[in-house]
Amino acid sequence: MALPALLLLENEEPFWGVAAGVEGVAQGVMVASGFSAGIPDLMTDPSYTGKLVCFTYPHIGTSGMVPSDLQSDEIAVRGIAAREIGRTAANRLGVEAMNAWLDRNAVPAIEGLDTRTVTAVLARRGLVRAVIGTGQYADASALAKKFDDSSAWDVPKAGTSTPYDWTDGVGDDSGTIVVYDFGVKKGLLRRLAALGRAVRVVPSDYPAVETLALKPDGVVFSGGNGVPATRSEAHDAASSLLGQVPLWGIGIGAGVLAQAAGAAIAVNGRAHYGVQPVGRPGEPSGEMTVQAHEFWIEGESLMTAGLELTHVHLNDGSVEGFRCAARRLMGTLFHPESEPGPRDSLYCFDRFSDMMRN
Repeated sequence: MALPALLLLENEEPFWGVAAGVEGVAQGVMVASGFSAGIPDLMTDPSYTGKLVCFTYPHIGTSGMVPSDLQSDEIAVRGIAAREIGRTAANRLGVEAMNAWLDRNAVPAIEGLDTRTVTAVLARRGLVRAVIGTGQYADASALAKKFDDSSAWDVPKAGTSTPYDWTDGVGDDSGTIVVYDFGVKKGLLRRLAALGRAVRVVPSDYPAVETLALKPDGVVFSGGNGVPATRSEAHDAASSLLGQVPLWGIGIGAGVLAQAAGAAIAVNGRAHYGVQPVGRPGEPSGEMTVQAHEFWIEGESLMTAGLELTHVHLNDGSVEGFRCAARRLMGTLFHPESEPGPRDSLYCFDRFSDMMRN
């Protein structure tokens, strides 16, 4: 027998559906995703830590859970909303059906929704707090009270607390790339290892002096959750590393490096999640990129900071990439490792490799 489920978006009418995943309650900021595949990849992306995700594609998770696709060891999202969630693992490499995987990992889900309407609300309002209740927890009055509990909306910072060496890839001892972990994806580490260097992952507050003692060929500030202002522990290292070693910032890591270089960061309640169109100034074609960030780099501040605009969002004109040849610095607010998602931006790894050689 199907159990009821309820989705509450703050200050909106309730959305009723059918329970999936585990019976329980999940709350967090809700974002929309148009992915039709790569669902487990997205759900284990630490950039989504603490989020609720509304999937706009009508039927998700039919491939099941493929272990090699996972971007971290834990599910990052707190709950999901969908039209229909798969009950089979159709991929030959799938080891578990999507709904069973959600249940085993204690993730509540609601299905049977008109996700187009939910997405329209998110598009109109930007980041919206939301609560999902399934089964016996689908109580509108009780769920509405969750919006008054401020402590329940706190989201932990993603990322490791201890340094470690990445061993899954073709990296060797010909050089080292140090990765500051704000919520790094396994896909990024694999791509970096494929550049032929050993990869060392360190916490986001790792001292610059210890990083430089490793004599790295390059340093990457990874993607992750939150906004640059919540990552103050990394600002000193970012400032100290500028001009000392080739640097690449991705997602929130790009924001931290841009701020260290003197650019201004804005947070205004809007966000870029899922697949987003990006163009390169002066070039006729664009590219589809994977994004998960809720801050902006103010375009006018780039020139003041001595940074060159390299990528721009084709819908709203916001900054999506920058570089500074003199300081051997580059940043991409999108995630070029493209796991999941289109692979239009893999050339960024070649650019970083060239920067390390020069």
